[in-house]
Amino acid sequence: MKKLTILLAVLLALSAFAVSMAEETADPGSEWLYEEDANIGEDWAEATDEDAEDSLEEDDISEDEAFFLSALEVYGWFEAQPLDVDPEKSSPDGKKFQVLDERLNTLRALDAEVRTYFSDSIANKLLDSGIYEEIDGYLYTGAQDRFIDEGLGETELNIDSRSDDKITYTLTLTTVDEAGNVTAAEEFTFVREKIDGAWKFTQFPYFL
Repeated sequence: MKKLTILLAVLLALSAFAVSMAEETADPGSEWLYEEDANIGEDWAEATDEDAEDSLEEDDISEDEAFFLSALEVYGWFEAQPLDVDPEKSSPDGKKFQVLDERLNTLRALDAEVRTYFSDSIANKLLDSGIYEEIDGYLYTGAQDRFIDEGLGETELNIDSRSDDKITYTLTLTTVDEAGNVTAAEEFTFVREKIDGAWKFTQFPYFL
């Protein structure tokens, strides 16, 4: 059985909340994109080395891991980590705000992205949740980031079985105490199937 190990830190890095916080704390006059690049007195050589290490780590991610992480991010848009919005562009009732990502600024675009990773049954459940609404041709949402338990530890994704049209994964999620000691572990089963020639998740329990 092939094991695919994913650190929870990688999963949290996908959080829209983390991205928005970095953008808010960065110097508005700076050309740097990330918060750490805006810090005064940062050692450039050290930052370059870290970026290189991150790039190598990303290159080591398999297709299974990459697809899983992308699907987790998309599912998270409807659970804990909604798409970023423009606080200056509210809906007529003032309860929702326009989505910033121009690639996903309509329901049609969002629908297509969700169905890239999920079967119709899962996609319909997410899209019919009412989290997002199209107003005057633009996508809006009033959803806010949900707290993710800081006690979550590492996750390990195992391929249990693989055939020409179906892959079954088991993900083990650990919980740790303040000292970093594992206190519990929980397993989740994910199923990915080939539907009309495209691989999509038909079972995807969201665990964050």
